[in-house]
Amino acid sequence: MASSGSAKAKLYDRLHRLSLVGIVGVSVVSAGLVLYNFYLFKKEGVPMLIEKYRSKVEEDIELKQREAEYLEEKKRAEKNRSELI
Repeated sequence: MASSGSAKAKLYDRLHRLSLVGIVGVSVVSAGLVLYNFYLFKKEGVPMLIEKYRSKVEEDIELKQREAEYLEEKKRAEKNRSELI
């Protein structure tokens, strides 16, 4: 029985050590990814964000213009249809 308890203790010790190594490994990888993201932000940084925002605003303006043109065409078509009747 004593050897059975000792074997369990060794198993639990190994599992505990493995889980600690896993936790430390995941923490190191996460810290590395965070530091890499900070590096990229510092390298590309604000100009990249400004360009991204500018392109988004330009897309929104273009979409609004197309929507306005579509509504104008729809009004003209409705007006022409009502004139024919």
